[in-house]
Amino acid sequence: MPTVLLGILAGVWAAQERMSADRAAAVRDEVDDLADLVAIRTGLLEARAPVEIEVRGASLGIDREAALDLLGVSLRGGGDLASVARVVAEVPPELRPFDAADLDRVEGLLADGPSLEALDAFGDIEDQVDAAWEARTSELERGVVDLGDVGLARRLDDLQAASEAALAGASLVTGLADHWFSSFEGEDDAANAARVALVLDADALRTAIDGLAASEQPEVAEVGAALDEDWSSGPFREAIDDAVAGRPPAPFVDGVDAALVGRTFSDSFELFGPLLDVIDARAAALGSLADRRAERASQGAVLALVVTIATIAALVGVSALTAAGFERPLGRLIEGIRRVGGGDLSGDPLEPSGPAEVVAATNAFNDMAANLRLLESQVRALSASELDDPSLAEPLPGGIGAEMAASVEVLARSIADRAELQERLAHQATHDPLTGIANRAGALESLERALARAHRHGHQLAVAFVDLDEFKAVNDAHGHAAGDEVLRVVAARLAEAARSGDLCARFGGDEFLVVAEQVDGVEGARALALRLAAVVGQPIEAEGATVGVGASIGVALAAEEEGPLGLIARADAAAYQAKRAELDVVVGDDAPSSS
Repeated sequence: MPTVLLGILAGVWAAQERMSADRAAAVRDEVDDLADLVAIRTGLLEARAPVEIEVRGASLGIDREAALDLLGVSLRGGGDLASVARVVAEVPPELRPFDAADLDRVEGLLADGPSLEALDAFGDIEDQVDAAWEARTSELERGVVDLGDVGLARRLDDLQAASEAALAGASLVTGLADHWFSSFEGEDDAANAARVALVLDADALRTAIDGLAASEQPEVAEVGAALDEDWSSGPFREAIDDAVAGRPPAPFVDGVDAALVGRTFSDSFELFGPLLDVIDARAAALGSLADRRAERASQGAVLALVVTIATIAALVGVSALTAAGFERPLGRLIEGIRRVGGGDLSGDPLEPSGPAEVVAATNAFNDMAANLRLLESQVRALSASELDDPSLAEPLPGGIGAEMAASVEVLARSIADRAELQERLAHQATHDPLTGIANRAGALESLERALARAHRHGHQLAVAFVDLDEFKAVNDAHGHAAGDEVLRVVAARLAEAARSGDLCARFGGDEFLVVAEQVDGVEGARALALRLAAVVGQPIEAEGATVGVGASIGVALAAEEEGPLGLIARADAAAYQAKRAELDVVVGDDAPSSS
């Protein structure tokens, strides 16, 4: 009878190993899909670059070849739409991010020469690829969590950080071009819209750089540190700072300085170009690790199946030998074994009868069936993650019972570890690792819910955008460790000064948000902002030095049916107004005022 129980346990083990192998294979397939999207993204960037350069250059009176030579562009692999079409053709139809007709539309527009319409068509395709990327990474993240593999989770974090940095960098390049040429052509509304977009893209880049620098993989952390250092200065960063501050574009102050245009965008290519190699490398590393994980899981499933087959063969042999000597008395017992072997554990215990050996076997069978029913209850409880189920506390007898108890403990610990991993990943997705408060994603998610509550109940809601002053000077004078300590202290002070229930978040770099629900109009919002400015301005002890930073705080009250990004953009604009006027606080569109 122990052979029967061992056979069933081996079957359970085989099923679990098969499930693990299937999950690992699914993760590997998702990684392959991401690799295809990486190739498509790269091809689109290479195909779009010369078109963008020719269109922008033409508006300044510079022909295509001169513009390419001026910018020193070296296209990776030729960069034509045919290469993109070849990659898309190799992707299964149901997984393709866009239709062939979309590429045909771009080619048709380019046949008449590069134009803004062609760039817009490129943008439509890129939006579809970005949406597919978000969907595939979300699906992959769920698969990694279900698999419970921390190594895969970390590799995925690295790939996402590199991708987000590349996307933010590309948005900054095109956004700067939009701002420059809108300013050059006197389109003030378009230039202001581009400036707001640059603020958000710069924040997204800052967050992505922090994610790369925090990687546990040395080569990824080195890329993050190098990008952090390169991003801190240079013609491209100066141009972004000028645009955000509302200063006139330097190349167009006195005519058109084509050389400065070239240096600025060449600097951006050198800054963000290496990220394409990082994304390729991270996708390859993730795929390699997924392959190894799937191979180990598959080998485990094969081993479990072999053990199961051997156990069943032994069971059949034992049953045949026993039946030869006790054919009639064993009839009912064999029928019971078949019933249990078929998975039916609902029958009543067999009545012991016949020779002593059969009686002993029947009693053993009844004990085994009872133990299997207990085992079934325990497996059901574990499958439902009900770790407090009473059946898990009941022991199974003998050596197999001890092994089963150990297995129950291992499975319970695995479920608990997986739940902890899921909780940690969910927390990391919405919280800033340096300060412990909400990050950009968490702030946007919470603000969207808060706006819905405010609109539903008719309450007033305010957003305070806190932009630290002199933070870069602290970093330059005392180092990044001191700067990190300043950010942690400021976050703690803002949380303490805010009201109970208010949300404090690090929006990116040296910028913070405070979301306050049920404020008492403009004056209530102003009082909160002045209180925040007061605590931020107090001296801070960091790395053995006493340092001080101030804050320019912009406050915006939510308008009816306004979304999170629009509200934040208004608060950011108010903070910029406060900084220019050298005031602590500016509320909404009112005239500047301070404490």
